[in-house]
Amino acid sequence: MGSDAPVVVQSMTNTDTADVPSTVQQVAALARAGSELVRVTVNNDEAAAAVPHIVEQLDKQGVRVPIIGDFHYNGHQLLTKHPACARDLAKYRINPGNVGIGRKDDGNFRTMIEVAVKYQKPVRIGVNWGSLDQALLTRMMDENSLLPEPKDAREVTMEAMVVSALTSAKLAEQYAVAEEFLDELVKRFLDGDRSRVVMVPGNHDIDWNTALKAMEVVDRKETPANVISMLHAENTGYRWDWKTLTLYRIRDVTMYGRRLDAFWRFFEKFYSGVPGLLKVQPGADANLFRLCDGRIVVAAYNSCHGNDCFAFHGMIRKDMVARSHLQLNDSGEIFDLRMAVWHHSIEGPPYRTDYMDVEIVRGMIGRGFRLGLYGHQHKAQVAPHQVWMPDQERMAVISAGSLCAGASDLQRLRQVVDAGSDEQVLALGQRGVQVGRGRSGLGDEEVGQR
Repeated sequence: MGSDAPVVVQSMTNTDTADVPSTVQQVAALARAGSELVRVTVNNDEAAAAVPHIVEQLDKQGVRVPIIGDFHYNGHQLLTKHPACARDLAKYRINPGNVGIGRKDDGNFRTMIEVAVKYQKPVRIGVNWGSLDQALLTRMMDENSLLPEPKDAREVTMEAMVVSALTSAKLAEQYAVAEEFLDELVKRFLDGDRSRVVMVPGNHDIDWNTALKAMEVVDRKETPANVISMLHAENTGYRWDWKTLTLYRIRDVTMYGRRLDAFWRFFEKFYSGVPGLLKVQPGADANLFRLCDGRIVVAAYNSCHGNDCFAFHGMIRKDMVARSHLQLNDSGEIFDLRMAVWHHSIEGPPYRTDYMDVEIVRGMIGRGFRLGLYGHQHKAQVAPHQVWMPDQERMAVISAGSLCAGASDLQRLRQVVDAGSDEQVLALGQRGVQVGRGRSGLGDEEVGQR
């Protein structure tokens, strides 16, 4: 589609799809008239069950036109309940407004994409006026009203249709690529053992649309006198948009908390039924993993607390560091090394950009963590850091290079940590960090870059 590809003629039947003879007759007539694709409505169980019979009869008549399924609000259920329908359709047509993109039920959309991946089917994401996401349209209308010269309502609606389709396509691609990559990684390098994969959310997992829908514009008359200090306060409910010079506040805390739902659903599916996990739960701000036959424990922290479309800083809830420490103590298990993993970089001022306060890491050190890994590093290298406590306790903090490097050396270095069988050596791939033997695997020996 696009570029030099030819225009393809598509038609749609107006029969009841469950009426197999009538639908077959109309599809054949459309094909003879020059239609190269034919779309049929798949809106209930009867229609879904009829699809294989329609395709079979068309094939017997020598009609080879591809049949496209047009799904509505229950497409996710029909595709999973009727696998023959999912198999025999040539393509799925999905309307993002009908399957809840950006809302708490966007798992419906994900289910349809998973079925499409399973059967290797293309998906058309179509948007029209009647099924446009009303929450998205409302937000864009509100933003438009704040402009010095607001656009016509019809123009805003047309833009919302484009945004809805692009958002849906991006979400589908993100899920499919992530699942394919992780599945291949586990099979090739981890003998199929998913318990050896430690996953944490990052800023790109935040659904900005959901976050914004949970906010409201603060009228200038209601602006607090100390608004600047409040914007930088910990756990503040206020946000500032520099683009429109608008003050927002979080109105719906429950909805705001759902801005990572898409990630947590992916997380839940990935670890479902996986044995050997210490304490792993979707939605938790700290999850605990065992590695190396239980000799190493990894605390995986959510560093996106308070992160959204206007607030880019990283933060781990301080109480979660303490709670994970207590959970490890209560487990009764003895670990040779305590590791912590999170997303955001610590090389920068918190709340100013997208960095995390290093004081959070110091709280980890005081609780026995000796190695920290994070991936959000805006530099083209893997860099070791040491964070000391006043009583000489220390922690090696290792960051991975990012695609945000300069144009001359764009690259992405993956974090790969190898632990020796006796926990004496920890090495980071490519430009490595070699750690000597000591307390909890790090102790007082020198930490150097090799």
